[in-house]
Amino acid sequence: DQAAAGIELIKLLANLDNAKRTSMLARVVAGSFRATVAGGGEGPGAARGAFIWDPEAQEGVIIVENLPLIPAGYDYEIWVADAGQPVPVGTFHPTRTGRQTWPFKASARIERATEFMVTRERRGGAAKIEGPALLVSDRY
Repeated sequence: DQAAAGIELIKLLANLDNAKRTSMLARVVAGSFRATVAGGGEGPGAARGAFIWDPEAQEGVIIVENLPLIPAGYDYEIWVADAGQPVPVGTFHPTRTGRQTWPFKASARIERATEFMVTRERRGGAAKIEGPALLVSDRY
């Protein structure tokens, strides 16, 4: 009957919408950073942050707070470990120690993000990690 077919179609479309929404949420990776010993100490003023990474778009954003101001000639560099191999995805130079947000985008395809880091590098960034890691995420 036509009414039953219409109800089945509505259920099918609702399931498709749910699958799309679940798929969209499942592809985004989000987590927090922890400060390392090199990252500005312990306690309530310790450096910390969070990140969101969209592997399909190959871009993300980090939010940091309490990172020490960086000396002239240096930048903080964001890294995404691709199956354990760190890949540089952007640099930033904070102007204050409060909460700040920076977007970043990978220039080379990252197949499987397994870890996120912020290091102190020479101005303009480095091709390989040279400086200390100040913020490090859990491994995924």
